[in-house]
Amino acid sequence: MTSFWTAIWEILRSLRFHPGRSYGGSTSGPGIGIAGIVLCILAVVIVVVILVVVIMVAVIRQLHNNNGPQTTEEVMVLGKRVVQAATRKNTVDGLWYYIGFQFADGRQQEFFVSRNQYGLANAGDMVRITYAGEKFIDLQRRYEPAPQYYR
Repeated sequence: MTSFWTAIWEILRSLRFHPGRSYGGSTSGPGIGIAGIVLCILAVVIVVVILVVVIMVAVIRQLHNNNGPQTTEEVMVLGKRVVQAATRKNTVDGLWYYIGFQFADGRQQEFFVSRNQYGLANAGDMVRITYAGEKFIDLQRRYEPAPQYYR
């Protein structure tokens, strides 16, 4: 990795930038040279690769959630939280609603839920949820206290 940063440093040192000179539109005088062009192309390639990887991860996660099996389980509500949304795009009131659940095997997971589903559950309630991967689908409330092994 050190040789990578050494190479970048050498490229930057090879650029012929002289403060005080005008480079705007003039073809005479020193420019950034071939090393500067290579560095610009390298920067663009790195940015494009990062964007492609981020998009691929999002698409794979979405396909996994949509094509995965739907699971319905009895769980205990651990807690709820509300987050002020950065935009109002996917919300009615500018808020995002989350509920944390504990499964019978002790595993805990938090899901993004609708405002109505958020209002149905309280901490300590036993509910039946349906989900696929990380995608929350449905919540059905039970009106019984949680069994002792959840507490």
